[in-house]
Amino acid sequence: MYSNLEQMERFTFESIDEDRPNTDNAELFQRALVAAITFAQEPSGWLIFTGPAGSGKTHLAASIANRLIASGCPVLFVEVSDLLDELRSGYAPDNPMPFSEIYQRVADADVLILDALGSHSSTAWAREKLHQLINHRFNGNLPTVFTLSCPLEDLEPHLRVRLEEAPESNIVSTSITAAAAGGHGMSLPHPSALERMRFDTFHPHGTIRECDTLTAAQDAARTFADSPQGWLVLSGPHGVGKTHLAVAITAELLGRYDVYFARVQQLMYRLQSGFHAGVSQNSFEALFGAVADAEVLVLDDLGAENDSEWTRATLQELLSHRYDARMPTVVTTFIDMTAESGAIASRLCDRSISRVISMSAPDYRRTLPSD
Repeated sequence: MYSNLEQMERFTFESIDEDRPNTDNAELFQRALVAAITFAQEPSGWLIFTGPAGSGKTHLAASIANRLIASGCPVLFVEVSDLLDELRSGYAPDNPMPFSEIYQRVADADVLILDALGSHSSTAWAREKLHQLINHRFNGNLPTVFTLSCPLEDLEPHLRVRLEEAPESNIVSTSITAAAAGGHGMSLPHPSALERMRFDTFHPHGTIRECDTLTAAQDAARTFADSPQGWLVLSGPHGVGKTHLAVAITAELLGRYDVYFARVQQLMYRLQSGFHAGVSQNSFEALFGAVADAEVLVLDDLGAENDSEWTRATLQELLSHRYDARMPTVVTTFIDMTAESGAIASRLCDRSISRVISMSAPDYRRTLPSD
């Protein structure tokens, strides 16, 4: 775990493409590159990369890590969602490394790089542990790099204040934001997820019956990726590979279709932020329109969002829009929708448009799938 960069060794400063589509972005990215190289030469303080998906934040962060490792400096690079999963695993009685040991390794890392802050689940436990970790490094003024998967202003207030007020905090943008450019464009999975979560790296495991459910899901996902039509709903407990297949579908469709991939909880948070942003609802309407009218929409982890009347109404309006227009949509959820009632479940389980696949297997995160 003490570098966690096996999939990102090719991300170096030398491999960065400095050509940018417009002058504003080229200048912004050049400043971010200089900040990254400076930090890698002498890591101190906090460096925070902001910018839309695909603007090079993770590449810069991984380049810092690889440069530091090459110079003999210990560094820990970890995606925030993966870190929270690993911390949770420390509570398992059969885990050889307890929570306290995992946490301490991260909290006291010589240099810590936290990738995709803002994409994590917003449960009370996740917020508490992230606050605890970031406060520890804030109080110790320990060298830390962050990449943000959302605008800085969309972060929880406590995290935002810490990032803005940390000693020697340097916040740099890699590109103009999608909103500043006049739209919300596409939203995609994290680059490291697109690298890892492919169809050829999905390995059904478990009992014969469990393997059958995973194989059926994989076949249905491939079929959808070949020709996106109707709705595909992948349901099952956490860790069975639903997100893996959703990301694999997204990767296969890129370049052929405009795909909007979003974790439902994060999407609802962004929509609600736009809804309450100010005098007008332009931000909400622009984002909602981008999602609702996406050529292909992939909604990951339906059911993990905070339950409220506003959230339910917004989700129902979004899904109803795509249902009425018969727009290709993929949904993953830990909820058995066939046992649920209500407008959302009714649309997801409508056999005239939707194929529902129930997946069952041991948690991939706690087992090694057999070849």
